[in-house]
Amino acid sequence: MNEPSHHPAKEIWGSKSRHLAHVKVAVGLSASVAIYRTVDVARELIRRGATIYPVMTEEAAELLSPTLMEWATGSRTYVRFAGETGHIGIGEEASGMLIAPATANIIGKLASSIADNAVTLTALDIMGKGKPLILVPAMHSGLWSSGPLQEAITKLENYGAVVIPPRMEEGKAKYPNTEDIVDAVDALSTRGQDLKGLKVVVTAGPTREWLDPVRYISNPSTGRMGIALAREAYFRGASVTLIHGPTAEPLPHYIKTVRVETAEEMLNAVLQEARQMKPDAVIMAAAPADFRPEETQETKIESGKELTLKLIPTPKIASTLRNEYEGIVIGFAAETILNDEERLVSKAKDKLRKRGFNAIIANEVSYDKVGFATEHSKAYLITEEGEIVRIGKALKIVIARKILDYVKEEASR
Repeated sequence: MNEPSHHPAKEIWGSKSRHLAHVKVAVGLSASVAIYRTVDVARELIRRGATIYPVMTEEAAELLSPTLMEWATGSRTYVRFAGETGHIGIGEEASGMLIAPATANIIGKLASSIADNAVTLTALDIMGKGKPLILVPAMHSGLWSSGPLQEAITKLENYGAVVIPPRMEEGKAKYPNTEDIVDAVDALSTRGQDLKGLKVVVTAGPTREWLDPVRYISNPSTGRMGIALAREAYFRGASVTLIHGPTAEPLPHYIKTVRVETAEEMLNAVLQEARQMKPDAVIMAAAPADFRPEETQETKIESGKELTLKLIPTPKIASTLRNEYEGIVIGFAAETILNDEERLVSKAKDKLRKRGFNAIIANEVSYDKVGFATEHSKAYLITEEGEIVRIGKALKIVIARKILDYVKEEASR
């Protein structure tokens, strides 16, 4: 491929992580008004270390300048091949292809094997080589709901394509959140759909234990780790239920979710899913409150006065679950132990034994820009056999991948 030797876009390469340094992604753009969103997706993949090869239809090039895509990605942008075999070169080098946005026209052509533009030509070549093709539909709801389009999508899925369902808002099938798309490319480019057939329950976020109608006890958890786990499992082919408290992160609209408020509600939801879904694994990434007020006031407590609270422990979800569930259970231990790996691991091992976990993730949450409400965490995966996997500081999607790799290995035994 002919790429500029130096480009301003290279300055952001690997700025968040370099775990995709071996990944090259063909990014196809078709003519939807949502096309501008793909610039952010491409650059986020670059920040994780990926190389991007942009390919556009001629109609897409009228909405977004190919020069802009070249500036954004640092790679030559193909609009037409004009006798070249550029699609062959991209198909050989790319790990897979993302088409975002994917219009009804593009989806219909792919389903009918029509290769009359640079995007469909490259996509069919990618599929022919057995590499992942990810589609991000964006269109009016009538088009999305039409029988012929749904038949075309089903046909492409049967050939191995992965479709990220759009967000249905304001009568339109809208472009998903950037992180949903980036995590899909991340997972499929590195693992494929290797978790097909597995069922996974994930918990995420904090809980709230109410003092009165306007005040509660909680913690800084945003749910980012649990949501990363749910997305990773889903895109790798697992059936997923996400049980979550009041998260601060956007929830995946394509995954079954169960919202809870208190630790007791989370316990009941986990038990219900374990009984009904019979999952292969329950991954407990939530941070439920450890204590709740003995009494909750029905009216607002007056301010300006001294207040004494009596707190009682909330139910231990993992211990209760273990009484009736024999599958894989993975726990988390958020600790504020700095620069003392031995002590951190020892505390996590104690919790693993006490709660009956198969494995536990020990997080050091006191470091700057690591832990709650951040993209990164510093983690250790500790198994019941005593194995310690030092993941180190990494994006939470990378930590999620390591956890699900462990689930895959354990489930196959």
